[in-house]
Parts: sequence; structure tokens; C-alpha cells
Amino acid sequence: MQTKLAIVILNYNSWQLTLSYIKDQLSKLDLPEGTQIVVVDNASSNESAQKLQEASEDYHFQFLLSEKNIGYAAGNNIGLRWAYDHGFNYAWVTNSDIEFENPQTARLLLDVFTKDSKIGVVSPRVYTPSGMETNRNLYRPSVYDLSFGKLQYRKKGRMLSPELKGVDDTYCYNYRSQGCCMMVDLAIMHDVDYMDEGTFLYMEEPILAERLLLKGYKEACALKTKVIHAHSTTVSSVAKRKQIYKWQNDSEVYYYKKYRHFNGFQIWLSTSFTWLYYWVVLSMKRFN
Repeated sequence: MQTKLAIVILNYNSWQLTLSYIKDQLSKLDLPEGTQIVVVDNASSNESAQKLQEASEDYHFQFLLSEKNIGYAAGNNIGLRWAYDHGFNYAWVTNSDIEFENPQTARLLLDVFTKDSKIGVVSPRVYTPSGMETNRNLYRPSVYDLSFGKLQYRKKGRMLSPELKGVDDTYCYNYRSQGCCMMVDLAIMHDVDYMDEGTFLYMEEPILAERLLLKGYKEACALKTKVIHAHSTTVSSVAKRKQIYKWQNDSEVYYYKKYRHFNGFQIWLSTSFTWLYYWVVLSMKRFN
């Protein structure tokens, strides 16, 4: 079967960054023939929709417009459903603040899908601009991992163990992939009804992981390629910190209730440690 890949980019008030990403980053990748870039504007409050519509022909992308800002999951679902309906079998959901080092990144991600027909999502190894690898989330977190063991889990979640390695060391299974740069099997995404649209922002990846697990699917990390992610650059440029924390809290509660079936005390404990974690991180930044 021919590999038909769509690259889905969700835009909100950042049309310059989106166009720069297509020109400077995606253009240097070795992509399968017929790859289609799909840009979804999430009802930007600036001139993004007009600018992207005007640039779509020169930059060779399909432009889609949401009538209102419906959040990360629902916005990306517009692109994913379009790709599925137009006969694509894989889609690559990627932020516009990603930097690629390996031109073969797309092909290395696609190769992982051939290892196991139950793999629905694959992401590369993701690093911060400072060179730190972000959490690969290899393990499904427990209540302890989400509260008292939060810092330990973030470290443990990066460490490979023999049973998690792929058969040829090019990939490993993980609990959830990195939403900033994840490739999906569209038939599997269609089977699980895409991403849950009950959150506005944050927790989309663990929620998707649970939807996949419920139907016996898996996620994986491609170990032979990496990307650099300027984490939360776009979000922090369009929302105040208080609003960002509210989105995080609301999404966590939604995940804990609907997908993990935590009781009230477990939810309180987990969300409390999230706030504590943010306070510690912010304090460390202030004193560094």
C-alpha cells in the first residue's frame, strides 16, 4: 500500500511562524511523494486566516478554517478528519516551533509503524533548546507518580528497560507520545474517534493514550531520530499565565475523572502536586 502522509499544523495568531516553519523546516525533510501539508487556523483573532489563505498556493498547503477557537484537540481533529476523508493513511501532527536535525525524520517515524500493526502513534525523541530530553512517558503513571512521586516519575519516564525496547532497538513502546510532534495511523485514529474534544488545552496526549489502550492499540517512540521543541512558545505568547494554569488544571481533572476513574481525594492530591511543581519550577527560574 502506498504511503500517503498529511502534515497537520494548527495555527492560532502565529501565521508568520507557521509560514517560516513550512519554508525553513519542513522543506528540508525527505518526505514521501504526494505528502500534503494541512494548515488549520483555529479562528485566530488577528490577520492569520487571511495571510495563510493568501499564502496557501505559494507554500503548497491545504488551508482549513475553524469558525471558532475550539482548542488543541478539536482543532487538530479538523485536519486529521480531512486527511482521513481524502485517502491519507498517516498524519503528522506537528507544532510550528519544532526544529529538525535529521532530514529522514518522517521516514524513520513511518518505519516504526511497520514493526507492529497495533501501533497507532509514533513520536521522535524530543529535546529542549538547552539539550535536555523531555519525558518519553514510558510508563502509565499511578496516583503516586502524579503526586508524591512526580519528580521521580519525570526521571523514570525517560529510562529504557529491556522489556520496553523494540526488537531492533530503533523504537520502544511508551505510554503516550509527545503531542508537539507525533505521527498517527489515521485508520486507528478513526477507530478511536480521534482526540477527545472535552479539553481546550493540555492533557491531550495521555487522554489519547487511554483511548488507544481501550481498543488494544499502542504508542511508540522512534529512538534513532530527535527534534528540538521550543516548548510553549506559542501558548505563552497568546495567553496569560493564570489562564494557562486554569487550562492545565481543568484538563487534568477531566483526564483523572473520565479516563483514570480517580476518586475525589486522588484528584485533589494529583492536582495539588501539579500546582506545587509549577511553584517550585517558577521559584527556581526566579533565582537562577
